[in-house]
Amino acid sequence: MLRLAMIALTGLILISNVPPSIAQGNASKPYITSQLPALKGLDLTVEQGQQIAALSERTIAEVNAKLSAEQQQQIKTALNEGKDLRTAIQSANLSFRQKRSMQGILQNMQSEMKGILTPAQYQQWEQNIRNRNNG
Repeated sequence: MLRLAMIALTGLILISNVPPSIAQGNASKPYITSQLPALKGLDLTVEQGQQIAALSERTIAEVNAKLSAEQQQQIKTALNEGKDLRTAIQSANLSFRQKRSMQGILQNMQSEMKGILTPAQYQQWEQNIRNRNNG
């Protein structure tokens, strides 16, 4: 499960420059699903899109608070080069403490996603992540 959350976080990190309209709660479904492919096909409500955008922002802020500016840049660069999140994070040489913090952040994110999505959507979200990881 933690691996799924790490994969989902890839999308969150990639949209760390969320447009102001989305940050203010005006998230559009096409924007959210285009930036987070794991959400495609979930038929999110406007409220769910707003909740996921807010969760994305909070998660990114929590992750960035645990990383140095150099580590943040190393991870973004690796992700932009098409590397998976695990490889990107390894390139940042996180300390043991940072790794443990990331696990907690990812577990919280996954738990919050479970609360935002319906059970069927959550199951599809997990499947989309698995498919992306295997693809």
